[in-house]
Amino acid sequence: MQLHCLNAEDVGSALRNQLDNKGYIYLKQVLPEEDVLKAKVADITPLHFLEYLQHLNDTGVITKQIFSSSYIDGILSDSCDIGSIPSLEGSNPITNHPAMLHVIENPYLYDIFTSIFHGIHPVTFDYKWLRTMYHGGNTGCHMDRVYMNRGSSELLTCWIPLDNIALDMSVLAILEGSHRMDRSENDIYTKLQHTYADMDVERDKLQGTGWFTEDPMEFYHLNEACQSCDSHPVWKTTGDF
Repeated sequence: MQLHCLNAEDVGSALRNQLDNKGYIYLKQVLPEEDVLKAKVADITPLHFLEYLQHLNDTGVITKQIFSSSYIDGILSDSCDIGSIPSLEGSNPITNHPAMLHVIENPYLYDIFTSIFHGIHPVTFDYKWLRTMYHGGNTGCHMDRVYMNRGSSELLTCWIPLDNIALDMSVLAILEGSHRMDRSENDIYTKLQHTYADMDVERDKLQGTGWFTEDPMEFYHLNEACQSCDSHPVWKTTGDF
């Protein structure tokens, strides 16, 4: 979506319409690329973070091979699975580093979300979900609201790649239209909205990951069962845009 040459009111209306219709907004070239790349190689530790991880590998603190090539590329190897490196999530020196905050709390993003929320200036969590994923790994199918909403419907999540991500490196998968509430009570996705989507990871004391499923084929079969619907959801990835 091209936002330049539109005033704030038009931008907000266009974004809200896309959010209502599709359940997400895909934006390109909103953040300056140089700011994003600075966050990737910022001096977050005595050595920058990627070099720090390589140092842990070289000194035997982490025994599994972390990177598939040079640490500068930042591509985790197949053997570097979940738990192999320190978690980056939360409020910590990495997520709170000025270079990182300049990306994930960028003024351009605040302007966009202010337009979406009818001029109300948004706030963001101190806790940041900064994430790495090893080659061949994935995050299971889930809804962010299960982890974040805390009873509010006025919450949006924003996913930002910290590099130019090629299709063979990773994609973000989205079930377009799965947010809609205008389906019949017997519809599979209506039932999903009234069950899993209504859960709260802390209130309901969810065990494990909190994902709906670790098997993406489970959602595929949901879609198969819903093919007769006029508005059945469609899988989209960032490789489609």
